[in-house]
Amino acid sequence: MIHLDFNIWFEVGRLSAYRERLGLTKEECQAHLIERYGKRNFWLLSNEQILDYSHWLKKESIVTSRL
Repeated sequence: MIHLDFNIWFEVGRLSAYRERLGLTKEECQAHLIERYGKRNFWLLSNEQILDYSHWLKKESIVTSRL
């Protein structure tokens, strides 16, 4: 099992909120994970990859909210 520090757990908790704000389905996010990281689930990502994925979702949600 991968050890996640507190900051990573905090980001994981926000992933679904970002996804919902974007209106993305779980399948669409899964497709992004497979395309970018080669993994089907964010729980399989390293700490750095989880942060990168979280920042991507956050950036996309900010761009979408400005439209």
